[in-house]
Amino acid sequence: MLTATILQDDFEAIVAPPTTLKSHELLRVEPDGIEIHATDKSREAIVEVSASEAAFNSYSAEPMETGINLSQVAQFLNIVGETDLIQIEINAEQSWITLTAGSLTYTFSLVGSNTVPIVFTPLDADQPAMATLPSRKLDVPIELADIAGSQIRLRVDSNPTTFSGTTNNMRDAFNFEFGAADVERVQGSAVGQPVSLDYFAPIQRVIPADTLMRWELGNREHVRLQYPIANGTGTVTATFAGIGV
Repeated sequence: MLTATILQDDFEAIVAPPTTLKSHELLRVEPDGIEIHATDKSREAIVEVSASEAAFNSYSAEPMETGINLSQVAQFLNIVGETDLIQIEINAEQSWITLTAGSLTYTFSLVGSNTVPIVFTPLDADQPAMATLPSRKLDVPIELADIAGSQIRLRVDSNPTTFSGTTNNMRDAFNFEFGAADVERVQGSAVGQPVSLDYFAPIQRVIPADTLMRWELGNREHVRLQYPIANGTGTVTATFAGIGV
């Protein structure tokens, strides 16, 4: 069981990243917070969201695990418009979730946890290279990269300090590069595996503009993106399989 209230903006920040993938989601509830795991049907991307009890205005929960279709939650949040608080009630035994916003109440069924694929686990160890920069810096470059090609190869250099990306298909090419004035921090150097813009571009669109993003990449590993939500009481981690990995 879960009974909680949460600010709409914080709830949207939790729900939006997993719904960028074509997948049902796995919801784990603990007395001190929640975790959401989504694996794309292509088996090339994972989005994980964690939110502590502090992310909620009120929170009461017993341990449980269930599948959930967060696209239904996202549609509800989009339709109800702006409101202060969302009330959440989940009963895994009876397999339903109820959302309440003001005088509006929406109840829908949960899905079986066995319908949610967990294909590869994001790396536990840090990647060889890391860069952090505000999300807004990448909004335009990633939109243009998405027009120019289907993949992007990211690069981190510590000498000189740069974070860059390149697309290159048969007819179109696009490159962006940020130097020390734009990048908050760089560690190590690596030319990452190309990653699919089918996953990268949608999640870039839902990251708040002033959010500081942490990128981790290596030459032969997955590319990992991480950023905070709900005033630092939650975290989003997106892992994209390098193409050819």
